[in-house]
Amino acid sequence: PPWPPLRCPPLWLPLLTVEPLLDAGELLEALEAGADALVLTSPRAVRVLRARLGAGPARLGGLAVVAVGAATAREARRLLGVDPLVPPEYSVRGVAELVRSRGWRRVVALRSLDALGSLREVLAPDGVEVVELPAYRVRVNHGLLEDARILMGEVGAVAVTSSLLAELVCRRLLPGATRAPLVACFRGPSLAEALKLCPAGTRIVVAERNTYADLMRSACAALNRTEQGI
Repeated sequence: PPWPPLRCPPLWLPLLTVEPLLDAGELLEALEAGADALVLTSPRAVRVLRARLGAGPARLGGLAVVAVGAATAREARRLLGVDPLVPPEYSVRGVAELVRSRGWRRVVALRSLDALGSLREVLAPDGVEVVELPAYRVRVNHGLLEDARILMGEVGAVAVTSSLLAELVCRRLLPGATRAPLVACFRGPSLAEALKLCPAGTRIVVAERNTYADLMRSACAALNRTEQGI
């Protein structure tokens, strides 16, 4: 991700790997059946869509595209050549509000198989049909776990962006760390629930918005306050 200028530069450790799952035929069938919009829930979903369908403006047939988050919107512009709508709140609830405001009645959403929040469940009371298709599955990169355990005692903060990553950090990396780092995280109910698994006393900092830039700024600001004894 494009990191903002920071006094505490981050170390990128890819603890998760992505396994594409999207069935191009299933997606085309869902789109051809009629849809008001295509919802892309992450940059990973955009990249899988591009790889499986070679999707571009012509292939999407003028369909409205919704991107959850600034990073997802950037990937949609870069790889799909579309200018997506971005809900103010980067969450299932934010997407639902956008769908309601546009009066859409049927949307197709590409999501992770591991995602906990369901757009279909949120919009069901409104009579909106949501076709949710698994675009990919996230798996743990076990080869880097030992490196991550060592780093836990050497870094001031660890940033987590998903409930799976939060659970991994809280259950397997923080226990036994020689110097427990603070945990900086995105907003969201599933992520907040996973962070309850962290050892007692773990300091948690929540980003103002679900962007990498805000996440890194929040972590650095918290570290700076800690160093000043605030």
